[in-house]
Amino acid sequence: MHHHTNVYLERNMLRSTRIRGVGLLVGLAVLLAASHTSHAQAPAAAQPAAQAAQPRAPGAGTVPQPSRRSRAAWKDRLAVRIRGTDNSCLVSTTPNAAGAALTRSALAPVTRTGRTSHAQPVLYWQLSTPTPCQIDFTLIDETSIEPLLEIPLSTPDRPVSASVQQVRLADHGIQLSPGVRYRWFVAIILDPAARSKDTVVSGTIERVEPSQALRDQLTQVAQAEPARVPTLYAEAGLWYDALMLLADMIQAAPQDSRLQQQRTAVLEQEGLGQLAGTAR
Repeated sequence: MHHHTNVYLERNMLRSTRIRGVGLLVGLAVLLAASHTSHAQAPAAAQPAAQAAQPRAPGAGTVPQPSRRSRAAWKDRLAVRIRGTDNSCLVSTTPNAAGAALTRSALAPVTRTGRTSHAQPVLYWQLSTPTPCQIDFTLIDETSIEPLLEIPLSTPDRPVSASVQQVRLADHGIQLSPGVRYRWFVAIILDPAARSKDTVVSGTIERVEPSQALRDQLTQVAQAEPARVPTLYAEAGLWYDALMLLADMIQAAPQDSRLQQQRTAVLEQEGLGQLAGTAR
């Protein structure tokens, strides 16, 4: 009996030893597998950081950009041209106004889109003193990629005078389409190599078709009391037409103070009363 008991104990001890050995082997295998997995995942986790640290080649992985003169590029380019007012180009160098700050303004409604009934209206802008800087005019619309018109208004060797200037679209073969909103810019180029430094004034314009009732009223007033026609244009919301007609009438009768007063009223209607004294 004692002999059988010893054999039984020896067998149990041997079995326990085998189980512990198998357990150790299994544990060691698990540790080795986990270590291998962590080493394999480490480069993958570090890969995005490494990729982020590498500089991306220009244009890599991006959608091709539109042409440099696309409408969006023009809007972005012109939107930042309000800076640079400390440049010497913006300071008068004329003997009678040395050191005077140059001011420039677009004769256009400030808070809304101005309207016209003309396919080829005249656009006006004001310059307080001559400047050696080049000045460019640009006209864009809401649909075209290229600017509809881009011309120099002055160059260093051909500066414009200090006064209200005009751009006649008819001189350049440009016609506005009804119902389309256009934006026009006058840019003073401070540095031709860094156009983001341009200083810009701008306005918006839209061509509309006047109603038949307004046409009839304008015809009747033009025959009976021509001086009232600009007021009718302004009251009908045709702001550019009122300004154009007043400019022509004042040029024909520069001493008529009533016309000057009407133009002042039209300018004040859109917050431009400060320009009334300079609009000659």
